[in-house]
Amino acid sequence: PRGGAHPYLTVTNTNLKIIQKVYDIWKKLGVGVRIQTRNSNSKWNNAYDCQVIGYKRLYTALIAIMPYLIGKDEEALTLFRFVESRLSKGNINKLPVKDRGYSNYELSLIYKLKNLKGRNNLPVQEPQRLIRETT
Repeated sequence: PRGGAHPYLTVTNTNLKIIQKVYDIWKKLGVGVRIQTRNSNSKWNNAYDCQVIGYKRLYTALIAIMPYLIGKDEEALTLFRFVESRLSKGNINKLPVKDRGYSNYELSLIYKLKNLKGRNNLPVQEPQRLIRETT
């Protein structure tokens, strides 16, 4: 999708047993997850992704994994703060259109995440439908 931030969390590994364990833990917590297989090169092993999408799911999943993270802890904490901020607004779709955009705080978190991931050259835009409806 174009415009806006679409946060997600992915655990990737070539060992399906590890991905299955992550899946089982998140399912016990009531977190909906999606597993997919990637095989981009016949010389490599399959890679398995266990992915969480959606603010409420991310909130629960991040609380569960953050105490155990070492290498991605700053990214996870920044994502958690972003998700927490969005959830604090309630159902975004029920807000007046002018209030659905990102706050300066949320934009700063988005830019921080992009910088941590080495994607700081990508622009962050308000979703096109919001721009059209507010102008």
